[in-house]
Amino acid sequence: MKSKNIERIDVVKNYPTIYKYLKQFQSKAEARADQGDHWTNLRNCAYDNEFKKEKLVWAETMRVHKSDTQNFPRFGYDNNGTYTDKTVFIGIGENIKYLLGFLNSSVGRWLIQEYVTKLDTGGYMMQKVFLDKVPIFEPTEEQESEIVTLVDKILLSKESKTSTKELEKELDELIFKLYDLTEEERKQIEGKEE
Repeated sequence: MKSKNIERIDVVKNYPTIYKYLKQFQSKAEARADQGDHWTNLRNCAYDNEFKKEKLVWAETMRVHKSDTQNFPRFGYDNNGTYTDKTVFIGIGENIKYLLGFLNSSVGRWLIQEYVTKLDTGGYMMQKVFLDKVPIFEPTEEQESEIVTLVDKILLSKESKTSTKELEKELDELIFKLYDLTEEERKQIEGKEE
Protein backbone atom coordinates (compact mmCIF):
# COMPACT_ATOMS: atom_id res chain seq x y z
CA MET A 1 0.00 0.00 0.00
CA LYS A 2 1.86 3.00 -1.31
CA SER A 3 -0.30 5.49 0.59
CA LYS A 4 0.90 3.98 3.87
CA ASN A 5 4.48 3.45 2.70
CA ILE A 6 4.04 -0.32 2.98
CA GLU A 7 6.58 -1.90 0.65
CA ARG A 8 5.57 -4.56 -1.81
CA ILE A 9 6.30 -8.17 -0.94
CA ASP A 10 9.63 -9.16 -2.44
CA VAL A 11 8.71 -12.62 -3.68
CA VAL A 12 12.08 -13.14 -5.40
CA LYS A 13 14.09 -12.50 -2.25
CA ASN A 14 11.78 -13.59 0.56
CA TYR A 15 9.83 -16.44 -1.01
CA PRO A 16 12.22 -18.22 -3.41
CA THR A 17 10.20 -21.44 -3.54
CA ILE A 18 7.03 -19.57 -4.51
CA TYR A 19 8.99 -17.48 -7.00
CA LYS A 20 10.40 -20.63 -8.60
CA TYR A 21 6.85 -21.94 -9.02
CA LEU A 22 5.53 -18.62 -10.38
CA LYS A 23 8.32 -18.35 -13.01
CA GLN A 24 6.38 -20.73 -15.27
CA PHE A 25 3.57 -18.13 -15.43
CA GLN A 26 5.81 -15.07 -15.84
CA SER A 27 4.81 -14.15 -19.41
CA LYS A 28 1.09 -14.25 -18.56
CA ALA A 29 1.62 -12.44 -15.26
CA GLU A 30 3.61 -9.66 -16.95
CA ALA A 31 0.71 -9.12 -19.37
CA ARG A 32 -1.79 -8.53 -16.53
CA ALA A 33 -3.25 -5.06 -16.29
CA ASP A 34 -3.58 -5.30 -12.51
CA GLN A 35 0.03 -5.97 -11.59
CA GLY A 36 2.05 -4.02 -9.07
CA ASP A 37 5.61 -2.76 -9.30
CA HIS A 38 6.83 -6.31 -9.98
CA TRP A 39 5.03 -8.97 -12.00
CA THR A 40 4.74 -11.20 -8.91
CA ASN A 41 2.64 -8.60 -7.08
CA LEU A 42 -0.91 -7.40 -7.45
CA ARG A 43 -1.64 -3.73 -7.98
CA ASN A 44 -1.57 -1.24 -5.13
CA CYS A 45 -4.68 -1.69 -2.99
CA ALA A 46 -5.76 1.92 -2.56
CA TYR A 47 -9.12 0.93 -1.07
CA ASP A 48 -7.86 -1.47 1.61
CA ASN A 49 -9.32 0.67 4.42
CA GLU A 50 -12.81 0.36 2.93
CA PHE A 51 -12.90 -3.31 3.96
CA LYS A 52 -12.49 -2.28 7.60
CA LYS A 53 -15.70 -0.23 7.53
CA GLU A 54 -19.28 -1.29 8.19
CA LYS A 55 -20.51 -2.60 4.83
CA LEU A 56 -23.09 -4.38 2.75
CA VAL A 57 -21.82 -7.53 1.08
CA TRP A 58 -23.35 -9.26 -1.96
CA ALA A 59 -22.46 -11.59 -4.82
CA GLU A 60 -21.75 -10.16 -8.27
CA THR A 61 -24.32 -12.47 -9.80
CA MET A 62 -27.33 -13.91 -8.06
CA ARG A 63 -29.61 -16.61 -9.29
CA VAL A 64 -33.23 -16.78 -8.33
CA HIS A 65 -35.06 -20.07 -8.47
CA LYS A 66 -38.86 -20.05 -8.48
CA SER A 67 -38.81 -22.43 -5.51
CA ASP A 68 -36.44 -20.20 -3.54
CA THR A 69 -37.48 -16.60 -4.11
CA GLN A 70 -37.38 -15.90 -0.36
CA ASN A 71 -33.58 -16.19 -0.45
CA PHE A 72 -33.20 -13.64 -3.23
CA PRO A 73 -31.63 -11.18 -3.04
CA ARG A 74 -29.02 -11.97 -0.42
CA PHE A 75 -27.36 -8.87 0.95
CA GLY A 76 -25.21 -9.46 3.99
CA TYR A 77 -23.81 -7.18 6.67
CA ASP A 78 -20.24 -7.01 7.90
CA ASN A 79 -18.60 -4.87 10.54
CA ASN A 80 -15.68 -7.20 11.26
CA GLY A 81 -13.28 -5.98 8.57
CA THR A 82 -13.80 -9.04 6.39
CA TYR A 83 -12.10 -9.05 2.98
CA THR A 84 -13.99 -10.28 -0.06
CA ASP A 85 -12.81 -11.64 -3.39
CA LYS A 86 -13.55 -10.32 -6.86
CA THR A 87 -16.94 -12.05 -7.17
CA VAL A 88 -18.30 -10.33 -4.07
CA PHE A 89 -19.04 -6.62 -3.86
CA ILE A 90 -19.11 -4.33 -0.86
CA GLY A 91 -21.07 -1.17 -0.29
CA ILE A 92 -19.91 1.40 2.23
CA GLY A 93 -21.25 4.75 3.28
CA GLU A 94 -24.24 5.92 5.25
CA ASN A 95 -27.45 4.15 6.16
CA ILE A 96 -25.95 0.68 5.72
CA LYS A 97 -28.40 -1.14 8.01
CA TYR A 98 -31.38 0.64 6.47
CA LEU A 99 -30.19 -0.40 3.01
CA LEU A 100 -29.64 -3.95 4.25
CA GLY A 101 -33.22 -4.17 5.47
CA PHE A 102 -34.66 -2.47 2.42
CA LEU A 103 -32.77 -4.54 -0.16
CA ASN A 104 -33.57 -7.84 1.61
CA SER A 105 -37.27 -7.00 1.95
CA SER A 106 -40.05 -8.17 -0.38
CA VAL A 107 -40.15 -4.69 -1.90
CA GLY A 108 -36.35 -4.70 -2.41
CA ARG A 109 -36.53 -8.15 -4.00
CA TRP A 110 -39.32 -7.02 -6.34
CA LEU A 111 -37.52 -3.79 -7.31
CA ILE A 112 -34.28 -5.64 -8.04
CA GLN A 113 -36.12 -8.02 -10.34
CA GLU A 114 -37.67 -5.02 -12.10
CA TYR A 115 -34.58 -2.79 -12.43
CA VAL A 116 -31.45 -4.96 -12.39
CA THR A 117 -30.24 -6.56 -15.62
CA LYS A 118 -31.30 -10.18 -15.90
CA LEU A 119 -28.84 -12.69 -17.31
CA ASP A 120 -29.66 -15.44 -19.82
CA THR A 121 -28.87 -17.96 -17.07
CA GLY A 122 -31.79 -16.69 -14.98
CA GLY A 123 -29.61 -14.76 -12.58
CA TYR A 124 -29.06 -11.05 -12.06
CA MET A 125 -25.95 -8.94 -12.63
CA MET A 126 -25.65 -7.21 -9.27
CA GLN A 127 -23.01 -4.64 -10.21
CA LYS A 128 -23.26 -1.08 -8.89
CA VAL A 129 -24.15 0.36 -12.30
CA PHE A 130 -27.32 -1.78 -12.29
CA LEU A 131 -28.15 -1.46 -8.58
CA ASP A 132 -28.01 2.33 -8.93
CA LYS A 133 -31.23 2.08 -10.96
CA VAL A 134 -33.19 0.64 -8.04
CA PRO A 135 -35.34 3.43 -6.54
CA ILE A 136 -34.78 3.31 -2.79
CA PHE A 137 -37.22 5.08 -0.51
CA GLU A 138 -35.60 7.87 1.51
CA PRO A 139 -37.04 7.54 5.00
CA THR A 140 -37.39 10.10 7.74
CA GLU A 141 -35.03 9.66 10.69
CA GLU A 142 -37.86 8.05 12.65
CA GLN A 143 -38.72 5.59 9.86
CA GLU A 144 -35.06 4.69 9.39
CA SER A 145 -34.57 4.21 13.13
CA GLU A 146 -37.53 1.83 13.28
CA ILE A 147 -36.17 -0.24 10.40
CA VAL A 148 -32.61 -0.27 11.75
CA THR A 149 -33.88 -1.46 15.16
CA LEU A 150 -35.63 -4.35 13.42
CA VAL A 151 -32.54 -5.11 11.29
CA ASP A 152 -30.45 -5.25 14.48
CA LYS A 153 -32.91 -7.77 15.95
CA ILE A 154 -32.72 -9.86 12.77
CA LEU A 155 -28.91 -9.79 12.81
CA LEU A 156 -28.85 -10.87 16.49
CA SER A 157 -31.33 -13.66 15.79
CA LYS A 158 -29.26 -14.90 12.86
CA GLU A 159 -26.14 -14.92 15.06
CA SER A 160 -27.90 -17.12 17.58
CA LYS A 161 -29.43 -19.20 14.77
CA THR A 162 -32.96 -18.27 15.82
CA SER A 163 -35.74 -18.02 13.25
CA THR A 164 -36.13 -14.56 11.78
CA LYS A 165 -39.32 -15.27 9.84
CA GLU A 166 -41.61 -13.13 12.04
CA LEU A 167 -39.08 -10.28 12.20
CA GLU A 168 -38.76 -10.35 8.41
CA LYS A 169 -42.56 -10.12 8.11
CA GLU A 170 -42.45 -7.08 10.41
CA LEU A 171 -39.74 -5.56 8.21
CA ASP A 172 -41.84 -6.14 5.10
CA GLU A 173 -44.79 -4.41 6.80
CA LEU A 174 -42.64 -1.37 7.62
CA ILE A 175 -41.38 -1.16 4.03
CA PHE A 176 -44.94 -1.61 2.64
CA LYS A 177 -46.04 1.33 4.81
CA LEU A 178 -43.23 3.51 3.45
CA TYR A 179 -44.67 3.05 -0.04
CA ASP A 180 -48.30 3.22 1.14
CA LEU A 181 -49.08 0.06 -0.83
CA THR A 182 -52.56 -1.37 -1.18
CA GLU A 183 -53.32 -4.97 -0.18
CA GLU A 184 -53.44 -5.93 -3.89
CA GLU A 185 -50.01 -4.34 -4.51
CA ARG A 186 -48.60 -6.12 -1.48
CA LYS A 187 -49.84 -9.50 -2.75
CA GLN A 188 -48.37 -8.82 -6.18
CA ILE A 189 -44.98 -7.94 -4.66
CA GLU A 190 -45.04 -11.01 -2.44
CA GLY A 191 -45.93 -13.15 -5.46
CA LYS A 192 -49.24 -14.24 -3.98
CA GLU A 193 -51.54 -12.74 -6.60
CA GLU A 194 -53.93 -15.35 -7.95
